[in-house]
Amino acid sequence: MADGVRFRLTLGATQLLQSKATAADVAGTIKGIPRYEFVRHCTRMLNSLAFDRRLQDDQAELVRWLPAEARLRASRLGESENTDIRLFHPFQQLMLVHAGARFCDIKGGADLSNEEKSRRWALASIQVNDLMTKAEIPERLSPPALAIRVFSEEAARWELANPSSPNHSVARLRSLILSGVPQTGAAEADAAERIKSLLEQSVGLDFTTAFNLTAFLTYWWHARMDEDPHNPDAAAFDLRHWLNRSTIPTEQQRIFLHRVSMTTDDIVAAFDTFGGMSFHEMVPFRNRPLLRSESDQFAFICPQFATEKGGVDLLWLASSEQGIRAKRPWTDDFGILYERYVRLAWSEGDGGQIDGLIHAGHVLVVIEVKGSLLSQRVLAAGTVDDVKSDIERKFVRDGSSRKAVVQLLEAVAWLESQRKARRQVRGIDLSKVYRVVPLLVTAERALRFPPATLWLNHRMKLLKSEMRVKSPGALENLVICGTEDLENLEQLAIERKKSPISVLDQYVAMPRSEGEALWQHYAHLKSPHPRIRKVLDEWVGELRRSGVVPAAAPQPDSSDALG
Repeated sequence: MADGVRFRLTLGATQLLQSKATAADVAGTIKGIPRYEFVRHCTRMLNSLAFDRRLQDDQAELVRWLPAEARLRASRLGESENTDIRLFHPFQQLMLVHAGARFCDIKGGADLSNEEKSRRWALASIQVNDLMTKAEIPERLSPPALAIRVFSEEAARWELANPSSPNHSVARLRSLILSGVPQTGAAEADAAERIKSLLEQSVGLDFTTAFNLTAFLTYWWHARMDEDPHNPDAAAFDLRHWLNRSTIPTEQQRIFLHRVSMTTDDIVAAFDTFGGMSFHEMVPFRNRPLLRSESDQFAFICPQFATEKGGVDLLWLASSEQGIRAKRPWTDDFGILYERYVRLAWSEGDGGQIDGLIHAGHVLVVIEVKGSLLSQRVLAAGTVDDVKSDIERKFVRDGSSRKAVVQLLEAVAWLESQRKARRQVRGIDLSKVYRVVPLLVTAERALRFPPATLWLNHRMKLLKSEMRVKSPGALENLVICGTEDLENLEQLAIERKKSPISVLDQYVAMPRSEGEALWQHYAHLKSPHPRIRKVLDEWVGELRRSGVVPAAAPQPDSSDALG
C-alpha cells in the first residue's frame, strides 16, 4: 500500500441486499429462534470478537452464513487493497443481545435447524448495521460541524472498540480511592471516604471487597480466554466454583455478581426504563455486563465493559441508572481525586509537578485538569445537539460557570497581561515566549476520539474572538491528553530516563492540526508500566497477607489488555 492507510467498512442490508432494514425486519428474522439460545450465541460472538482484537482473524467463517448475493457484494466491495470488510462487530452483537431478549420467543416458534439459525443470526447482524446510525450526516458540512456529527455517531462505538488496559484501570482506581491519592491530604482522604461510603450503601458491600471482586472479574476473563482462545465460553463460570479458593464469602460474591449482571428478562426491563428497543443505547450493558441464568451461572455479555468495571466504571454502581442526566453523586469528589492523581503521576523524577505551566525554550504549555465525565446515555443515544450540549456544559462553559476551554483562555489572557506589565511568572520571561499550547488533561476517554479535538478547537477559536483574548505568543491548537496518554507518556519518561515534564513537553509542543489526537504522535509501549506494576504487586501482596487469595495466586496479566 502506497500510503499505508487502510479503511474498514461496516456494511448493512442496504449495501449487501439492496434493501434498507427496519426494526421489524430484525424482529421477524430472529423471532423463531429460542430466546436464551439466541442471546447466548450473541454473547459468544461478543467474547470471540473481543479476543479477535489480538488474533486478527478474518471473518470468512461468519460471512459464509450470509445470503449468496450479500457475500458476492461484500467480496466486490472489499477488493480494494486499502479496504477491510468487517461485517460483524461488538456493537452490532450488543444490539442483537437486546433484540433477542425482546423479540425472540422464549422456546422458539419454529423447528429450525442449526444451519437456519446461523443464517438468521447472520442476516439479523447486517440488518442491525442499517439501524445503528442516529441521524444521517448531511453533505457539505464545515469541518467542525462534520466533526461533532461524527463524534455524536461514533464516540460510544469507538470506546467499545478501544477498551482500557485492565492493569491500568485496576491500578488507577486503587490509586485513586484506596492507596496513593487519599494519603496526600485531608481533602483527598475525605473525598475517598465519601465515595467508598456511597458505593457501600448502594451495593451492600464494603468498597475494598467490591473493588477486589470487580478486579478478579476483569482478570478472570483475560486469563480464561488466554488459556483457551478458540472457546467463546472459556470465561463463563458457575458461582459455586468461581472463587472457591478465596476467603470472600460466597454470599458476598453473589451480591456483587447480581449487581453487575442481568437475566434475559432483566435486559428487557432495563432497556424499558430507557425507552424500549434501541439500536444505539448501551448503558444497561455497561452497568451490568454479565448474563445470569437462574442457577447462578454467568457469562460475559461484553468483556470490554467488564474491563471498564475494573476501573472508574465501578463507581457507576453508586449512580442512578435512569434519565438522560443520570445522577452521579460521586463526581465532585472524583474530580478532587483525579486532579491529585494527575499531579502524582507526573511528580516523580526531576521534572517537578504539573501545576499549570510547562516552559521549554520559547514554548509555554498551559494546563487545565478536569475529572468531568460525559453522559454515557447521551453519547450512545443522544442527538447531536444533546452531545454538543453535554460537551459544552462539562468542558466549555455552563451558563456563567467557566469550564476547561474558557479557563484555559482566561489563563492565556492573564499571562498576556503579565507580559504587557513586564512581570515574570514563576521565573518565566513571557516576552521570550513565541508559542502557547493549551493542554486539557481529562478523565473522559471519549474525548480521545479525534473529532472531539477538532470540535473543541473550533469552540476555543470562537471564544477567543468573543472574549478578545490576547496571547503572549501564537496560540496553538488545543491538545487533549487522556488519562491513558498521561500514563503512557509517564512510562516513556521512565524508560528513557527523562523527566516526565520533558517528555510531556516533547509530545505536546510539537505542531499538529486541530483534529489530531495526542495518542497519534507517540509510540505505544508493550512492556509493563513500572508504577502500574508496583501498584498491582502491592495489591496482590495485600490480598495474600489478608488471606483473600491463596499464596500461589496468579499475578495480574502484564499484557496490554485487549490490545
